[in-house]
Amino acid sequence: MERKFFAVDIFCGAGGLSTGFEKHGFHTVFATDKWSDACKTFQLNHKDTHVICDSIEKISAERIFSFHSDKKIHVLLGGPPCQGFSTVGKKEKNDPRNYLFEHYFRILSELKPLFFVFENVVGLKTMYHGEFYKIILEKFQTLNYCVQNKILNAYDFGVPQKRNRLFIVGYQKGLQFEWPKPTDEKETVFTAISDLPLVYFGKEANNYLDPCSNYQKQRRKNCQILTEHKGPNHSAAVVEILKYVPPGGNVTFIPESVRPKKCFSTTYGRLEWNKPSGTITRNFTNPGCGKFIHPQQHRGLTIREGARLQSFDDDYVFYGNTTSKALQIGNAVPPLLAEALAKQIANYLS
Repeated sequence: MERKFFAVDIFCGAGGLSTGFEKHGFHTVFATDKWSDACKTFQLNHKDTHVICDSIEKISAERIFSFHSDKKIHVLLGGPPCQGFSTVGKKEKNDPRNYLFEHYFRILSELKPLFFVFENVVGLKTMYHGEFYKIILEKFQTLNYCVQNKILNAYDFGVPQKRNRLFIVGYQKGLQFEWPKPTDEKETVFTAISDLPLVYFGKEANNYLDPCSNYQKQRRKNCQILTEHKGPNHSAAVVEILKYVPPGGNVTFIPESVRPKKCFSTTYGRLEWNKPSGTITRNFTNPGCGKFIHPQQHRGLTIREGARLQSFDDDYVFYGNTTSKALQIGNAVPPLLAEALAKQIANYLS
């Protein structure tokens, strides 16, 4: 597709947002993150984007425009780190990551794009009695943007995963925007990863099985060799306890005599072939951190399985060790969800 709109992606991570937008006529001219591995992943997959690995405090419109002589930006993308708002783990009101949206706001005010897309966890809307959320909306409105916000579930847009995320879309007065409508295509774990062969602990497979869904064909594109499909290494003790967990089951199915002492009821969950996965997090290779047990094998998910459930194509290259790759994938906006938003914005820009 001809790329006729310019985007900037800050807090870009592995590039899920940009990947979706580039399917609908956008060219990400500049991207930045302070995480080196994520920046290298972004650059490997977006070769004509200027990717800068640096602290957001050091990023300005002047620096961005030094790489983009046109000086026109149609959309600013970004999802500031959200650990302080997450519904998982310890909450700290004074966590400095809670205030990184100030830099998003600063860059937005400098670039003055026609649209912006701000993504975050749903906990931002209610955490601390909605205090931060109210501030964020008010600050965006001071820049004379019309602002809409909505919680979108990736599953409604062709992603084989139940994943709710908060999106705030702003647009300059005189423009319009409507939220994308859910697709009729509902994917499952089976339609997403059943063409990836069974792999055992520490073993890797490079050959595909025959595809059984359009989703699998679309993700494979023209790839002939399967990559990133290596079984996680688990101890014999972990493998034994995973055998007790049926599809859809969790840690409560493990006998107390061998059950891990420190765990939540949501851990050691096994996926079901005929349903979507739950939210894919940074720990999807570890069955003790969520519902990440393979539907059929007694192991956590491979990097490729996690990427598939996030809707990354198989030719997407991830840089770093396994822990880093899993974190990049788990933190990303699913490209198919980003694509649904991009299509709406491109329609109005056109």
